[in-house]
Amino acid sequence: MAKRNRFEFGLCETSCEVNDHLDRGLTNEIISHFAGEFGATAMRVWLRFHEFAHCDSNDNVTLKEERVAKLRTYLDMLKAKGVKDFSLLSWSFLYPEDFGCTDGWAVPDPVKEAEKYIRFLNVQKKLYELIAQRFPDICYFEPTNEPDGVSGDFLHREGFVGKTTEERLPYIYTQEEIVKIVLDLSYYANAGVKKYNPNAKVLFPGFWNVDSAPMYLTNVFTALQSGEYPSVGEAKSNKQEDFFEIMNFHPYSLKTGEIDEGWLETQTRLYDVMVKFGQADMPVWYTEAGWSDFSRESEKQLVGGKFLKLFEVVEEKLPFVKKIFLFRLCTLADRKETEGEDNFGLIYNVFDEQRSGQPKPVAIAIAKYVNGDDYDVSRMYRFAKK
Repeated sequence: MAKRNRFEFGLCETSCEVNDHLDRGLTNEIISHFAGEFGATAMRVWLRFHEFAHCDSNDNVTLKEERVAKLRTYLDMLKAKGVKDFSLLSWSFLYPEDFGCTDGWAVPDPVKEAEKYIRFLNVQKKLYELIAQRFPDICYFEPTNEPDGVSGDFLHREGFVGKTTEERLPYIYTQEEIVKIVLDLSYYANAGVKKYNPNAKVLFPGFWNVDSAPMYLTNVFTALQSGEYPSVGEAKSNKQEDFFEIMNFHPYSLKTGEIDEGWLETQTRLYDVMVKFGQADMPVWYTEAGWSDFSRESEKQLVGGKFLKLFEVVEEKLPFVKKIFLFRLCTLADRKETEGEDNFGLIYNVFDEQRSGQPKPVAIAIAKYVNGDDYDVSRMYRFAKK
């Protein structure tokens, strides 16, 4: 008998048929098949804005029609497999031509480049308007990813890329500056999507599960309730719904790798911050949850148990968590990054030389959790090459 949860499953993956930078093996067919096998009702769609749209020097934003068609096909294939909720993640920003910025994650300095910063925000808003108009079935939007990272990888000043770790320091924003940018981005994204889809909701950009996370969230709510945001433009608001309506954690177990008391305490502390600021009823999504096996055979046998423990603890002790997105579907094959990042996948990429398209033990464990112990595991091998 299948397990009945009060939370829903989602997947983190984007087809190579939608984004250029991803592995060739991440096709619409493969991703939609496994979305169905894992009972996923939600998909976190990563979209590189600078590939998907164009902005001229007069700030006119247009969508690239061939990209629109590719995304439409992908969403329709996922819907046919039972996916109903699409969360669109801005996996890069869009810049006017005269910015000359090819970075993807750079944000103009809100103080030193105030005029450029407001242009940047308005361009993002225009793009969200167009996406919401063309894709009414996308009802959830995430304006950026892990902006609080101390490394600055996902949010920084222009000039960050191509420098050593030490040389990058002047290009990394402080946490106070990050809070300002995140709230401004959320406000402008929300205003854009609501123009054509009043039922759409913005997720708070997913953030790291580290010791400083409760203070980061406290600073966010404190700033929001000050009534001084967005920090630019004439309109100000302290209404929660004008910024984001869904909380978003990335609950990686960074210290021990286990779902233990320390991990549970961190989740509880974050929710306590929400309660303190009157947001106890705001749903929480885990838009990235998973473990890398670092390509170690011993670890591959353990990851499934860790996921099952996560599901058990969420079910019994974290009722505020409404969706868990499994990170990620496939290991990386073409696009190598680090040993850890490459090996989060539940299945092997079809271009893996040794185990092309095969499921890992974790994939079998999750499929049985969702579908029951009598689940036909041969369905996990549809794309495996003998």
